[in-house]
Amino acid sequence: EMVDRLLVFSGVPGNLPGLYGFFVELVREELAPWPRGPGGPSSRWEGVGLPIIGVLTVAREALSEAQLTALSGTPAREEPARKVLERLRWLLERRSDRSAFFHTSVGEFLAGKEAQAKHPECWVDEPRWHERIVRHYRGAAPSWAEVDWTQVDRYGLAHLVTHLLKAGPGSFDEALDLVCPGLR
Repeated sequence: EMVDRLLVFSGVPGNLPGLYGFFVELVREELAPWPRGPGGPSSRWEGVGLPIIGVLTVAREALSEAQLTALSGTPAREEPARKVLERLRWLLERRSDRSAFFHTSVGEFLAGKEAQAKHPECWVDEPRWHERIVRHYRGAAPSWAEVDWTQVDRYGLAHLVTHLLKAGPGSFDEALDLVCPGLR
């Protein structure tokens, strides 16, 4: 259906932000008729599609399937996550086993005012997804001092502070806790 619409230019916008919205809305529409996930009130879009685009929007580099699964809470190798990634292929760059939006403008659109106004179900609330990544790396540790840093992957070590600072004003003080006592 999507290819058919593209080939006849049926409802295809003429500008780049419009195209981004077009592709993301197609993914959302495709997931809408799927039954709700087990044990949760969220739709497939809210429980699968939005977490994937939310994490891809705020990610600082391309993510492996394992990282995308861990950070979004969505098993990237299972349906419907595979369907989301397949349908987003027009917006993704895949290198080896890693995926990212092909250009920063995709994430900027998804987190911007136009997406919020014209595609509210697809809009990405950046602080929410930064916070989700921060929560993943902190896990159940009561404080940053109690995190087992040997279990944190290279992405977390390289980008955790950025995600923490972008998670919102309440997280600024928490960023100081990441600095080891010898550097304070």
